[in-house]
Amino acid sequence: MDELDRDLQHRLKRIAERMPNAPEREPLMLRAARLRRRLVAAVSVLGLVLVVGGIAGASMRWTSGMQVGEPGDDVGGGGASVSAPTAIEDETYPAPYFIESKGWYTESSGDVGATSGLQATAWASNGPFLPEQSTAGYPRNTVSTMPEHGIVIVATLPLPDRYPAATTNPNFSSRGQRIQLSEAEHLRTWEGQPRPEIPQFRVLGVIKEQYVDVRVYFGRQDPTRTQLRAAQEELRHLVIPDRA
Repeated sequence: MDELDRDLQHRLKRIAERMPNAPEREPLMLRAARLRRRLVAAVSVLGLVLVVGGIAGASMRWTSGMQVGEPGDDVGGGGASVSAPTAIEDETYPAPYFIESKGWYTESSGDVGATSGLQATAWASNGPFLPEQSTAGYPRNTVSTMPEHGIVIVATLPLPDRYPAATTNPNFSSRGQRIQLSEAEHLRTWEGQPRPEIPQFRVLGVIKEQYVDVRVYFGRQDPTRTQLRAAQEELRHLVIPDRA
């Protein structure tokens, strides 16, 4: 036996000495098998999560473009449910405004995001406005302190994300291009009424394919003919801008 054979046998003997006996190797093999099974299970669960996530994401993208029902009973009472397109997320729409006229004070909210939850609003009054927190809603401080001859008009576009407005909504009739005070509902009591002698005249309609909510407040429950004519004349100065 040459020197190379002796060296090889020596190395094999050392390797054999380091290897565990058969009874010791069996637990090692069992542990290895368990580890392989756990690894396979973990990979399977991860794959399932990815698949479910992909399906949910696709479902959300599809749902975001669906048509939704018209909440006809949100403004002006109950009504039929109709379909309307959903507004683009970052779209803004122009607010209504009053053309400047002698003896009237006006305010406007300016452009509002269609999905911001805010409403574009315009105010007009035959007296100066008192400080208000914002142009959202109506000028409560001004209305609550108005004199008998006082007039305040509030015009709102209440459903900007429902454009074009549905023609089948019974709460909002087509009003052509102008609001007529003669078509208003005279509310002698109303929610949030600051004083019992202040009525609310309300007109809901559709102008330029947009829902419009106009409310006129007077300093007395039964306004004079002069007040009614003055309010109607100011309503002629109300502009509902076109939606691009």
